[in-house]
Amino acid sequence: MPPATNDRREQARKDLKGLEDTVAKELQTLHNLRKLFVQDLQARMKKNMSSEDNEEDGGSLAQKQKISFLENNLDQLTKVHKQLVRDNADLRCELPKLEKRLRLTMDRVKALETALKDAKEGAMRDRKRYQFEVDRIKEAVRQKNLARRGPAATIAKPIRSGQHHAGITGATMGASIRPQGNNPVDDTTQKRRSILVGGKGII
Repeated sequence: MPPATNDRREQARKDLKGLEDTVAKELQTLHNLRKLFVQDLQARMKKNMSSEDNEEDGGSLAQKQKISFLENNLDQLTKVHKQLVRDNADLRCELPKLEKRLRLTMDRVKALETALKDAKEGAMRDRKRYQFEVDRIKEAVRQKNLARRGPAATIAKPIRSGQHHAGITGATMGASIRPQGNNPVDDTTQKRRSILVGGKGII
């Protein structure tokens, strides 16, 4: 073979070798880039998935707390409602008894008011009766005292010169004019009695 042909082949082999090396390097670089891209994509995917999981976990926790709060409120409201229903039923059962007790109390109050009114009226009547009796007794005592003082009253005339007089008391005059046994009353005793009845105390 001519030397020129050999040189061309050798040059072509070198060029091919260089091209293969270049292609291999480029492929390696591409493979490395692909690997880095896949790793970066995986990292981003993991990061996104972690963020989503966190968000989902956070949202789920808040939702669970809200649901728990509502459930507790519902339980409390249910208990209160049941208690109110029981209390209402008890009150309905007690209502007739309470109404009866109220009527009895009102009747007793009315009876006490009537008794108090009657007692006041009776006390006023008794007071008037007592006052009337007191006034009557006072009047009787006064009339009795007047009757006692009337016959025993002694009126003395002024003493004149040359005249003698004697003050005769009611008791003495009463004794002097009282008749003794069945003896007739003389003129002097009769005159004294007339003078005493006329309200004069001088004989």
